[in-house]
Amino acid sequence: MSFENNTVVWASAGTGKTRKLVEVYLELLERGLDPMRIAAVTFTERAAADMRDRIRTALETKQGEWARTISILTAAPISTIHAFCAMLLRDNGIRMGIDPSFSMLDEQQSLDLARESAREIIRQEIRGGNDDAAAIFRDFGLQGLVETLVSLGYWLNSLGHDAAWLDARVDDQRRAAAAIEKTICDEIRKYGRTFEKIGELSDELEAKKAKHPLRKRDDPRALLAQIGQIAGVETSYRLSKLGGLFLERFQAKK
Repeated sequence: MSFENNTVVWASAGTGKTRKLVEVYLELLERGLDPMRIAAVTFTERAAADMRDRIRTALETKQGEWARTISILTAAPISTIHAFCAMLLRDNGIRMGIDPSFSMLDEQQSLDLARESAREIIRQEIRGGNDDAAAIFRDFGLQGLVETLVSLGYWLNSLGHDAAWLDARVDDQRRAAAAIEKTICDEIRKYGRTFEKIGELSDELEAKKAKHPLRKRDDPRALLAQIGQIAGVETSYRLSKLGGLFLERFQAKK
Protein backbone atom coordinates (compact mmCIF):
# COMPACT_ATOMS: atom_id res chain seq x y z
CA MET A 1 0.00 0.00 0.00
CA SER A 2 1.55 3.29 -1.09
CA PHE A 3 1.56 6.25 1.30
CA GLU A 4 2.52 8.85 -1.26
CA ASN A 5 -1.03 10.22 -0.93
CA ASN A 6 -3.60 10.32 1.88
CA THR A 7 -5.34 6.96 2.02
CA VAL A 8 -8.78 6.20 3.45
CA VAL A 9 -9.80 2.64 4.33
CA TRP A 10 -13.59 2.75 4.49
CA ALA A 11 -15.19 -0.54 5.52
CA SER A 12 -17.75 -1.86 7.97
CA ALA A 13 -17.09 -3.91 11.10
CA GLY A 14 -15.59 -7.36 10.62
CA THR A 15 -14.21 -6.74 7.12
CA GLY A 16 -10.53 -6.92 8.06
CA LYS A 17 -9.48 -3.30 8.72
CA THR A 18 -7.26 -4.24 11.67
CA ARG A 19 -5.67 -7.08 9.69
CA LYS A 20 -4.87 -4.66 6.87
CA LEU A 21 -3.43 -2.08 9.25
CA VAL A 22 -1.18 -4.75 10.76
CA GLU A 23 0.02 -5.75 7.28
CA VAL A 24 0.82 -2.12 6.46
CA TYR A 25 2.61 -1.66 9.80
CA LEU A 26 4.78 -4.73 9.16
CA GLU A 27 5.51 -3.51 5.65
CA LEU A 28 6.74 -0.19 7.05
CA LEU A 29 9.01 -2.05 9.49
CA GLU A 30 10.39 -4.08 6.59
CA ARG A 31 11.30 -0.80 4.90
CA GLY A 32 13.37 0.09 7.94
CA LEU A 33 11.09 2.59 9.68
CA ASP A 34 11.53 3.03 13.43
CA PRO A 35 8.36 1.79 15.25
CA MET A 36 8.63 4.83 17.53
CA ARG A 37 7.94 6.99 14.45
CA ILE A 38 4.87 5.09 13.22
CA ALA A 39 1.61 6.42 14.66
CA ALA A 40 -0.92 3.57 14.58
CA VAL A 41 -4.16 4.90 16.02
CA THR A 42 -7.63 3.45 16.39
CA PHE A 43 -10.85 4.27 18.24
CA THR A 44 -10.95 1.88 21.19
CA GLU A 45 -8.42 0.56 23.70
CA ARG A 46 -9.46 -2.98 22.86
CA ALA A 47 -8.73 -2.48 19.15
CA ALA A 48 -5.37 -0.86 19.93
CA ALA A 49 -4.37 -3.77 22.18
CA ASP A 50 -5.47 -6.22 19.50
CA MET A 51 -3.39 -4.43 16.88
CA ARG A 52 -0.29 -4.44 19.11
CA ASP A 53 -0.70 -8.15 19.90
CA ARG A 54 -1.07 -9.06 16.23
CA ILE A 55 2.08 -7.10 15.32
CA ARG A 56 4.06 -8.73 18.14
CA THR A 57 2.84 -12.21 17.16
CA ALA A 58 3.83 -11.61 13.53
CA LEU A 59 7.30 -10.40 14.53
CA GLU A 60 7.86 -13.37 16.85
CA THR A 61 7.58 -15.72 13.84
CA LYS A 62 10.49 -13.95 12.14
CA GLN A 63 14.20 -14.32 12.76
CA GLY A 64 16.25 -12.85 15.59
CA GLU A 65 16.92 -9.49 13.95
CA TRP A 66 13.45 -8.41 15.03
CA ALA A 67 14.14 -8.99 18.73
CA ARG A 68 14.97 -5.31 19.35
CA THR A 69 11.81 -4.21 17.55
CA ILE A 70 9.71 -6.54 19.71
CA SER A 71 11.37 -5.18 22.86
CA ILE A 72 10.41 -1.56 22.11
CA LEU A 73 6.96 -2.38 20.74
CA THR A 74 5.37 -1.79 24.15
CA ALA A 75 6.44 1.87 24.03
CA ALA A 76 5.51 2.38 20.37
CA PRO A 77 2.57 4.73 19.68
CA ILE A 78 -0.05 2.06 18.96
CA SER A 79 -3.04 3.48 20.76
CA THR A 80 -6.41 5.17 20.64
CA ILE A 81 -6.64 8.59 19.04
CA HIS A 82 -7.21 10.08 22.51
CA ALA A 83 -4.12 8.42 24.00
CA PHE A 84 -1.95 9.52 21.09
CA CYS A 85 -3.13 13.13 21.40
CA ALA A 86 -2.59 12.99 25.17
CA MET A 87 1.02 11.87 24.57
CA LEU A 88 1.62 14.84 22.26
CA LEU A 89 0.09 17.26 24.75
CA ARG A 90 2.16 15.91 27.63
CA ASP A 91 5.34 16.16 25.61
CA ASN A 92 4.54 19.71 24.48
CA GLY A 93 2.15 20.89 27.19
CA ILE A 94 4.30 23.63 28.69
CA ARG A 95 4.97 25.12 25.26
CA MET A 96 1.22 25.09 24.57
CA GLY A 97 0.19 26.47 27.96
CA ILE A 98 -1.31 23.17 29.14
CA ASP A 99 -0.46 21.50 32.45
CA PRO A 100 1.34 18.27 31.38
CA SER A 101 -0.02 16.51 34.49
CA PHE A 102 -3.59 16.59 33.17
CA SER A 103 -5.66 13.41 33.43
CA MET A 104 -7.57 11.77 30.60
CA LEU A 105 -11.04 10.30 30.92
CA ASP A 106 -11.22 6.63 30.04
CA GLU A 107 -14.24 5.25 28.23
CA GLN A 108 -16.12 4.23 31.38
CA GLN A 109 -15.42 7.51 33.17
CA SER A 110 -16.65 9.44 30.15
CA LEU A 111 -19.82 7.36 30.00
CA ASP A 112 -20.47 7.83 33.73
CA LEU A 113 -19.95 11.59 33.39
CA ALA A 114 -22.31 11.71 30.40
CA ARG A 115 -25.05 9.91 32.30
CA GLU A 116 -24.56 12.17 35.31
CA SER A 117 -24.83 15.25 33.06
CA ALA A 118 -28.00 13.91 31.45
CA ARG A 119 -29.70 13.26 34.81
CA GLU A 120 -28.78 16.72 36.07
CA ILE A 121 -30.17 18.45 32.96
CA ILE A 122 -33.41 16.47 33.04
CA ARG A 123 -34.03 17.30 36.71
CA GLN A 124 -32.99 20.93 36.26
CA GLU A 125 -35.31 21.55 33.31
CA ILE A 126 -38.32 19.80 34.81
CA ARG A 127 -37.93 21.62 38.12
CA GLY A 128 -37.53 24.87 36.21
CA GLY A 129 -40.91 24.42 34.54
CA ASN A 130 -39.73 23.34 31.07
CA ASP A 131 -42.90 21.79 29.64
CA ASP A 132 -41.07 20.26 26.66
CA ALA A 133 -38.64 18.49 28.98
CA ALA A 134 -41.53 17.24 31.13
CA ALA A 135 -43.38 15.95 28.07
CA ILE A 136 -40.41 14.02 26.71
CA PHE A 137 -39.69 12.69 30.19
CA ARG A 138 -43.22 11.23 30.27
CA ASP A 139 -42.59 9.55 26.92
CA PHE A 140 -39.17 8.05 27.73
CA GLY A 141 -38.96 7.73 31.51
CA LEU A 142 -35.80 8.74 33.38
CA GLN A 143 -33.53 5.85 32.43
CA GLY A 144 -34.72 5.77 28.83
CA LEU A 145 -34.24 9.51 28.42
CA VAL A 146 -30.78 9.44 30.02
CA GLU A 147 -29.59 6.70 27.66
CA THR A 148 -31.18 8.46 24.66
CA LEU A 149 -29.37 11.73 25.45
CA VAL A 150 -26.06 9.95 25.99
CA SER A 151 -26.43 8.02 22.72
CA LEU A 152 -27.36 11.24 20.95
CA GLY A 153 -24.25 12.96 22.27
CA TYR A 154 -21.91 10.15 21.23
CA TRP A 155 -23.58 9.92 17.82
CA LEU A 156 -23.13 13.63 17.15
CA ASN A 157 -19.52 13.42 18.29
CA SER A 158 -18.85 10.51 15.93
CA LEU A 159 -20.25 12.59 13.05
CA GLY A 160 -18.24 15.65 14.04
CA HIS A 161 -21.38 17.77 14.42
CA ASP A 162 -22.91 19.84 17.20
CA ALA A 163 -26.36 20.77 18.52
CA ALA A 164 -26.81 23.46 15.83
CA TRP A 165 -26.50 20.77 13.14
CA LEU A 166 -29.11 18.69 14.96
CA ASP A 167 -31.49 21.67 15.10
CA ALA A 168 -31.10 22.08 11.34
CA ARG A 169 -32.01 18.42 10.79
CA VAL A 170 -35.16 18.89 12.90
CA ASP A 171 -36.08 21.85 10.68
CA ASP A 172 -35.62 19.58 7.66
CA GLN A 173 -37.88 17.02 9.30
CA ARG A 174 -40.49 19.67 10.01
CA ARG A 175 -40.57 20.77 6.37
CA ALA A 176 -40.82 17.18 5.16
CA ALA A 177 -43.67 16.52 7.60
CA ALA A 178 -45.54 19.61 6.41
CA ALA A 179 -45.32 18.35 2.83
CA ILE A 180 -46.62 14.92 3.89
CA GLU A 181 -49.49 16.50 5.81
CA LYS A 182 -50.65 18.32 2.69
CA THR A 183 -50.87 15.07 0.75
CA ILE A 184 -52.84 13.16 3.41
CA CYS A 185 -54.98 15.95 4.88
CA ASP A 186 -58.17 14.51 3.36
CA GLU A 187 -57.53 11.12 4.96
CA ILE A 188 -56.75 12.75 8.30
CA ARG A 189 -60.12 14.49 8.22
CA LYS A 190 -61.80 11.27 7.11
CA TYR A 191 -60.53 9.18 10.01
CA GLY A 192 -60.97 11.54 12.94
CA ARG A 193 -59.26 14.90 12.24
CA THR A 194 -56.73 14.51 15.07
CA PHE A 195 -53.84 12.11 15.48
CA GLU A 196 -55.20 10.99 18.87
CA LYS A 197 -58.55 9.95 17.39
CA ILE A 198 -56.84 8.20 14.48
CA GLY A 199 -54.65 6.35 16.97
CA GLU A 200 -57.69 5.23 18.95
CA LEU A 201 -59.39 4.03 15.77
CA SER A 202 -56.25 2.15 14.76
CA ASP A 203 -56.13 0.41 18.15
CA GLU A 204 -59.79 -0.61 17.82
CA LEU A 205 -59.21 -2.02 14.34
CA GLU A 206 -56.14 -3.89 15.55
CA ALA A 207 -58.09 -5.44 18.42
CA LYS A 208 -60.80 -6.57 16.01
CA LYS A 209 -58.24 -7.71 13.39
CA ALA A 210 -60.40 -5.88 10.87
CA LYS A 211 -59.15 -5.20 7.35
CA HIS A 212 -58.51 -1.49 7.05
CA PRO A 213 -55.82 0.88 5.63
CA LEU A 214 -54.99 2.00 9.18
CA ARG A 215 -53.74 -1.47 10.06
CA LYS A 216 -50.87 -1.21 7.58
CA ARG A 217 -47.77 -0.28 9.58
CA ASP A 218 -44.72 -1.67 7.80
CA ASP A 219 -45.10 0.26 4.54
CA PRO A 220 -43.61 3.79 4.93
CA ARG A 221 -46.21 5.00 2.41
CA ALA A 222 -49.10 3.74 4.54
CA LEU A 223 -51.27 6.34 6.23
CA LEU A 224 -50.31 5.43 9.81
CA ALA A 225 -46.60 5.47 8.97
CA GLN A 226 -46.88 8.91 7.40
CA ILE A 227 -48.84 10.19 10.39
CA GLY A 228 -46.02 8.88 12.57
CA GLN A 229 -43.53 10.96 10.58
CA ILE A 230 -45.63 14.06 11.19
CA ALA A 231 -46.28 13.36 14.86
CA GLY A 232 -42.60 12.61 15.48
CA VAL A 233 -41.50 16.15 14.69
CA GLU A 234 -42.49 17.51 18.09
CA THR A 235 -40.60 14.75 19.89
CA SER A 236 -37.54 15.39 17.73
CA TYR A 237 -37.73 19.10 18.51
CA ARG A 238 -38.00 18.52 22.26
CA LEU A 239 -35.19 15.98 22.20
CA SER A 240 -32.89 18.26 20.19
CA LYS A 241 -33.39 21.15 22.63
CA LEU A 242 -32.79 18.97 25.67
CA GLY A 243 -29.87 17.35 23.84
CA GLY A 244 -28.25 20.75 23.30
CA LEU A 245 -28.46 21.51 27.02
CA PHE A 246 -27.05 18.09 27.84
CA LEU A 247 -24.08 18.63 25.51
CA GLU A 248 -23.29 21.96 27.14
CA ARG A 249 -23.35 20.39 30.60
CA PHE A 250 -21.30 17.38 29.51
CA GLN A 251 -18.64 19.57 27.89
CA ALA A 252 -18.45 21.78 30.99
CA LYS A 253 -17.97 18.76 33.24
CA LYS A 254 -15.21 17.34 31.04
